[in-house]
Amino acid sequence: MHTTFGSLNSNMMGSLIQNAKKRIVYLAPSISKDLAEAIVARKSNVAVIEVIIDSDPEVFRLGYGEIEGIETLVKGGMTIRKTSPLRIGILIVDYQAWIFSSTALIIEEAPKENTLNSIAVNPSQVQALINSVLSENKRDDFIQLSILEDEPEISQEKFTTQDLFKTKKDLNNRPAKQFDKEREVRVYSSYFQFVELKVSGIQINRRTVKIPTKLINAQNNKAIEDKLRTTYRLIDQDSKLPSGKIEDRIKELRKKYIKSLGDGQGTIILMNLKQEFQEEVDKLKKEIEKLMKESKNKLGKYLEKTKKDLIELLLPTVISSPPEDLRTGITTRKPTKEQAKKYLDDELDYVIPNVEEFLEEMDIQCDFKDVTYEMLNNTDFQNKLKALYPYVDWPKPYSEINTIQEKVFSRK
Repeated sequence: MHTTFGSLNSNMMGSLIQNAKKRIVYLAPSISKDLAEAIVARKSNVAVIEVIIDSDPEVFRLGYGEIEGIETLVKGGMTIRKTSPLRIGILIVDYQAWIFSSTALIIEEAPKENTLNSIAVNPSQVQALINSVLSENKRDDFIQLSILEDEPEISQEKFTTQDLFKTKKDLNNRPAKQFDKEREVRVYSSYFQFVELKVSGIQINRRTVKIPTKLINAQNNKAIEDKLRTTYRLIDQDSKLPSGKIEDRIKELRKKYIKSLGDGQGTIILMNLKQEFQEEVDKLKKEIEKLMKESKNKLGKYLEKTKKDLIELLLPTVISSPPEDLRTGITTRKPTKEQAKKYLDDELDYVIPNVEEFLEEMDIQCDFKDVTYEMLNNTDFQNKLKALYPYVDWPKPYSEINTIQEKVFSRK
């Protein structure tokens, strides 16, 4: 008998266990409730039953089994052994054995009948597996091997009711996700992502500062008060700083790669365009760095001019109606022109950034986020997605697939 590849799903394992007469050995990260019930049902009919699982609660969050399966075994009076970490699966029933891959349900559905996921091993290999798993008093050496291990390779440590309590507590604190929902999210996340293109400090000619109220408390000078009530433009609109080209590039980038869902639902990008988009963003970053270097001297002159213009504009008001902190800091009733200028120079330093601070704010960043299950099952979201990308063959949501399957099954 040669080693053969085949399919071994939960239903098949359940059937094999139900027909076991001498031995059941199950080793895997964890176990489903159905398989656990099948094992408990054979308790009084099978001489040797051994269950070995991974004791780490993370196996349940990955979807390797169900905590209800462990509870079923414990309530059924079965002895459970534990070892960690464990990701392989072995099923031994009487004189047959299979090595199978354990399925993490957070990644994919449980294997179907045509899934190639196991190896049926030959008799000599069965005995080797038994020697590696079972203690000597539970072995049946029906084939004499040249070397027999005195002790099994797999830990003999018991999984206790205290272990079960700790595992359930851990899962209550950090519950396992609904795996069908997580798989759907994973499928759609391979199609698109949400993207937020954050741009700051690029619109140089539109940058403004807010002038402190105490500096514009201009008695009987309504013109100045109206002009400075809220903000003051830092750079003249007619300046020759080349930020406009960067703004145009950003607009092109948004138009080419990003689509808006509207109503504050965010913007999205197709995954097959993400790398290309990121490369364009990286190019833009380099252009911004170049702009910063080229504009530094010219920008510094503009900022100095802005400060000078503001001092000239505010000087008469500060002299005639000095702010309290200035009035109480001089020895005369009114400040001199020089005192008022120095005061304004100091105060405006707090609101007008220096060149380095100004340029540091120039940046462009991308934040990517995956879609959520709630969004995928929102009809409005689905309709907008199809309207934005009418030529994409979107997968059906699992909720819709399940509804179709239920209708088919109900007809049978």
